[in-house]
Amino acid sequence: MACRVMAKGDASKPKTVPNKHLHARISYLYQAANYLANQSAQDAQQTGPGAMNIDNTKAGVNAFPPGLPFYYASHLQSVSMKSQIRLSQNIKHSICKRCNAILIPGSTSSNKIENLSRGGKKPWADVLIIECNVCKAQKRFPVGAKRQPRKSERARVQREKQVKAAEQAGQDVFDIFQDARGCGGEVFPVSGLAETL
Repeated sequence: MACRVMAKGDASKPKTVPNKHLHARISYLYQAANYLANQSAQDAQQTGPGAMNIDNTKAGVNAFPPGLPFYYASHLQSVSMKSQIRLSQNIKHSICKRCNAILIPGSTSSNKIENLSRGGKKPWADVLIIECNVCKAQKRFPVGAKRQPRKSERARVQREKQVKAAEQAGQDVFDIFQDARGCGGEVFPVSGLAETL
């Protein structure tokens, strides 16, 4: 009886995010890096072309000196790796993997769409290429292609098709699953079929 009371008490408590302070730290580092990268891009545009002349720099020297945005982005990635927190895709896509620059379209990165199919006729072959202007690294993301469903989803769809085909053919659905899995009498969560086979 005491177990049930504890279970009800646990169920009423709201679930908290583990390592909430690390999530807040990662979020702050990303916001700070993004803000500083935007500020440095705006400062470069406001001061004019003489402030950052790429042609006058020596060979091998980057036009963008490494600064706080680079450091914050690399620190953000190291914190997420050490704490085993997965970063969202949007954050990963906006940070250069090679130099840790925040990729801002038009200032620190350039975007273009490429289609390498013959004549560019296949719309599902479009690829978005994001090139970092600091280190010239490229990220490639498919644009028009649909993602393949996960294996569990494909297996569920295949089971549903087998059940429909068996019902239409008048076969016993139990025989299909017994042959497929080598077991009998299990409950299979198929939509519309939630009974013991």
